[in-house]
Amino acid sequence: MQTPSMLKIGEFSRLSRVSVRMLRHYDKLRLIRPAHVDDDSGYRYYAPEQLAELNRLLALKDLGFSLEEIGRLMRGGLSPEQVVGMLKLRHAELRRELDEGQARLRRVETRLNEMDRQGEIASPYAVVLKRVEPVPVASVRATMPNYVDMTVLWEYMTPFLRGHGLSVDAGHVYVYHDPEYRDAEIDTELAVPVPEGIPSAGRVTVTVLPGLECAAATVHRGAVAEVYGAYAALGNWMGANGYRICGPNRLVVLHRAGPPRDHVTEVLWPVRPESVAAGGSKE
Repeated sequence: MQTPSMLKIGEFSRLSRVSVRMLRHYDKLRLIRPAHVDDDSGYRYYAPEQLAELNRLLALKDLGFSLEEIGRLMRGGLSPEQVVGMLKLRHAELRRELDEGQARLRRVETRLNEMDRQGEIASPYAVVLKRVEPVPVASVRATMPNYVDMTVLWEYMTPFLRGHGLSVDAGHVYVYHDPEYRDAEIDTELAVPVPEGIPSAGRVTVTVLPGLECAAATVHRGAVAEVYGAYAALGNWMGANGYRICGPNRLVVLHRAGPPRDHVTEVLWPVRPESVAAGGSKE
């Protein structure tokens, strides 16, 4: 029933600083319902005390809760423990977003400092953080004499791929498993993505190359023997942005047709923030 103290939707909008459109939206979602709707005109009327209810909704929205979550909170469908749990979860989400924003800011500052020192973007290596998904692969692992001559690995891999009608020129990955740099006797794995269901054979094992939760990556164009500039760029970036290595290095050969100068290789290091690494084991 309408009373003299009730406010038309336009008045309620001006007092609450919420648009009429949003008030109608909240009504549709059953969050803030008009205290009275005139049967003849369809006008919506709100009680003055509903301003406090609307302010509560706006406060929860400002905290980042979804309208669905706000509805549950306002209808009292949650226990105090559940409300505290939701607030703690939102606190953790905001903290993560803040940390990610600060890390992104440091990367921007590092890039700006490089440009100030060099007068231009002289380095051909742009470093990014990325997530790498797991992938089924055919894998051969052996001790190699150096980082360039992979003949032994391909002696096993080539007949395996051809035996299954797969291209030997497709993209592939080298994983270097040694915990520190070695200039000889290098523990190397060659992994070539393959369809699921292909069986292992001889020295070639069909397995899953694990994904990487967080990897620092850059792209090298040219011969793999000249990839050291990419490693230097990754090392400088990690030092400037507070990251540490936390797993084996990978070289992802994206394109190797034509002369070596046309080859394209992605260099990946699994990394984690220095603050996380400090609390765990030393790599």
